[in-house]
Amino acid sequence: SVAEDHATQALRAGVDLHLLMEGREPYLARSDTFLLTEMLGNLVDNAVRYNTRGGNVIIRVVGEEAQVAVEVEDDGPGIPENERDKVFTRFYRLNRDQSRPGSGLGLSIVQVLAQILDARVELASGRDGRGLRVRVIFRRPGATTA
Repeated sequence: SVAEDHATQALRAGVDLHLLMEGREPYLARSDTFLLTEMLGNLVDNAVRYNTRGGNVIIRVVGEEAQVAVEVEDDGPGIPENERDKVFTRFYRLNRDQSRPGSGLGLSIVQVLAQILDARVELASGRDGRGLRVRVIFRRPGATTA
């Protein structure tokens, strides 16, 4: 539903939006539909908004033994590694984005919602070294932590 909600935004921005579900089994994770939708919506909005025309945004759901991860990856300019911790601070914006619309709240909201949902957020470069990959990791019900 988050991909559907952002399809028009992606179309207007000239960005291709992809949804990939690895495997065919349902991925169960303890969560709250409203908070999860809000969190993923912020991630997809950022990925589309800060990408470039002709770019791609991939929403990927990955089931692992003890956890389920939802990844939102783009091939835009990304976030420099030395600023990745800072972007979770409310109102923090990269210098290059000061002239673009935005408040600097998106990733701080994502971080707070992840904490409420007992999930964790990881930032990395995209799989080909370009862009940004945000990975939100949830424990599967009944899974134990090491």
